[in-house]
Amino acid sequence: MEATRRQLAEQSRHLHMLYQVTAQLNRESDLAGVIGVTLESLWHAVDLDFVAILLGDDELGPFHYAGVRGVDDPLAVLGQECELPLWGTLAHALVNHPQDGEPDYLVVDDIEAEARPTPGEFPWQAERGSLMIIPMRQTGRTEGAFLLGSQLRNHFSSEAARHFVYAIAGAAARAIQETQSRRQSVRWINQLISLQSLTHTITKTRDLDTILNVLYSELTDLFGEADIRVVLNHTERHERLLLAATPLDDGRFRLFTPQPRSADEDDKMASEDLLALVNWVMEAEQPLFFEPGTHPRDVTDFYYRASGRGLMVPIGEEKPDGVIYLSAPKRATPFEEGDLIVVRTISNSIAIALGAIELYAQLNGKASDALGIYIS
Repeated sequence: MEATRRQLAEQSRHLHMLYQVTAQLNRESDLAGVIGVTLESLWHAVDLDFVAILLGDDELGPFHYAGVRGVDDPLAVLGQECELPLWGTLAHALVNHPQDGEPDYLVVDDIEAEARPTPGEFPWQAERGSLMIIPMRQTGRTEGAFLLGSQLRNHFSSEAARHFVYAIAGAAARAIQETQSRRQSVRWINQLISLQSLTHTITKTRDLDTILNVLYSELTDLFGEADIRVVLNHTERHERLLLAATPLDDGRFRLFTPQPRSADEDDKMASEDLLALVNWVMEAEQPLFFEPGTHPRDVTDFYYRASGRGLMVPIGEEKPDGVIYLSAPKRATPFEEGDLIVVRTISNSIAIALGAIELYAQLNGKASDALGIYIS
């Protein structure tokens, strides 16, 4: 009888707390607020030692840390990409879809005894204790995960405790998805307005400096602070356009940028890794996502990326004139397919504008007038 009473009291406490958490989540209108409420709720729900929230858009990644608590240096983790080895514990939890009605989570009762996850998978995590991973899914799509950990073994052995945090994670997942949907709708509207203004301005401009400044201004408005560059292919066709350009080490490409830049940034832009990506985008006539600061073993590492905090888009669809390069390592969320479509539309406008500048120069017989460059 006493055990039943305690069990009912615990269930009542869990239901009351779940109601409060859901009410708090419903009051939040932005992603940061939802993440904050979720971290706080999970932290106190079953006395955890760490909580991490991963967001992505595919069960094979990439995933980024959207929120962490209980980590020694949270700023070093927040926003960073989470490694996702296919043999890892996280990958196992994400690809293992349970049958209908079964709870969707993975529990490691003793990290040390089970030797999982390995230290390399979550470098910030203690090497002993217990771990619970709850995937975040929507209509069959994996969009993230909740990582819950304790320094105690068998911390999640109670079925009631597991169901409780699973319910909180479910409410949080719905709130995160709704917030992202609202944000995406607002972003699409803003992007359409900016696109209309940008394409109208660019296609009527006969001055390269103006085009670059408009491009930088509009892309900054659309995507926030980012390193924005335009790399043009150094061909005879572009010789007049390239009079004002900064050469890259490769020799075949010239770099335009409306932003002040340091020597370090130029070195980074001219690195072999980055030039390999520029080459691939030009030759394949396809865009790609990448992570700033990473060193790929091969360009094929980027073939199947569906997002990233770096983006390269060819200028023009056939025999591209160059590449638009965006890098935003501090961006809260990675560039996604919708962003790619916007930049692709902009790049096509740039291609039209470059062709118009050349034609204008030919008709007037003065490339210097068309480019706004005075040549004595």
